[in-house]
Amino acid sequence: MIAHIKNELKNGSVLFYCNSKIKVEEVSGLFLKNGISVFSITSIEMKENNQPIQNKKIKFGNYAYISTSKATTGITIPNLRGIYQYGTAYNANTFIQLLGRLRNGGFVHYIKPKFEHQQEKFVKNHTIGLG
Repeated sequence: MIAHIKNELKNGSVLFYCNSKIKVEEVSGLFLKNGISVFSITSIEMKENNQPIQNKKIKFGNYAYISTSKATTGITIPNLRGIYQYGTAYNANTFIQLLGRLRNGGFVHYIKPKFEHQQEKFVKNHTIGLG
């Protein structure tokens, strides 16, 4: 995945959606350790390569934008090559909005978190009324 992202950043940017601020920070750290320029966006703050942005303005360039889906609502990122969804989208509308960002083409990759299978097993085993 890291090699794929680096290759895509040669010609544009990518957007990496996470379901929480904690995941945004986790993924940002991973990318920075691997030499990938990061611009992270949450409802609380924006950071460029882990440094807070003081003027609250998004910088556009060849970044891996890492964000919660709600924080980027209404923002158009130029030269967007593709989107990575880390974990399940909040709902169908969130997923449709995600696909709408690729109106000029591009890819979507779903990345299943390491422990998601355990969550699915827990929910399945604790659903009321099902054996």
